[in-house]
Amino acid sequence: MNFGEPKDIGSMRGITPAVKYLLIINVSVFLIEMILGIRLRDMFSLSSGWLTEFKFGQLFTYMFVHANVSHLLMNMLTLFFIGPTVEKTLGSYRFFILFYLSGILGGLGWSLLAPENSVCLGASGAAMGVLGAFGALYPKAKLLLWFIIPVRTWMLVGGLALWELSEMIGKPKMGGIANSAHLMGGIAGFMYAFSLKTRRSSNK
Repeated sequence: MNFGEPKDIGSMRGITPAVKYLLIINVSVFLIEMILGIRLRDMFSLSSGWLTEFKFGQLFTYMFVHANVSHLLMNMLTLFFIGPTVEKTLGSYRFFILFYLSGILGGLGWSLLAPENSVCLGASGAAMGVLGAFGALYPKAKLLLWFIIPVRTWMLVGGLALWELSEMIGKPKMGGIANSAHLMGGIAGFMYAFSLKTRRSSNK
């Protein structure tokens, strides 16, 4: 694992195998739905009753279907800009674990608080996990908020976590967003990367 300063953030030159694979899968599933009219989300989305209905596979599939273009774009941009740096640091194998772990725990977090007969879909929990991991690995790195405002990673990740928490426990200002999935996914990604970083430092 390499914990040097991040390079080539948001560059096609810096795209990595696992990120490329996940981008292709997510975009392909969306195009199949849009062009062929096949409602994959009806099969792949995570339902609030997945446990009682024994639909455990939905915990693995819900993160590959998206509600609309903006939903897909937001998650894929996060993956494209942040994912390669995290993958280069952890390696592709650990990056896949990070992505799925964050997505699955995000889905579990959502299902604990989800209203009856509701569904969750999208890679937001997994994407937040990747962002959380970046925050654990490179807390002082500078990112451009909305591509304009420079901000330290720890400030961005911490601010997003607080916002997600306030939306989850208070009166949401933006409806229809699985804030609990985002928050749990982000925490899972942060803790996973932080544990690897701490273990590496203690072995030096």
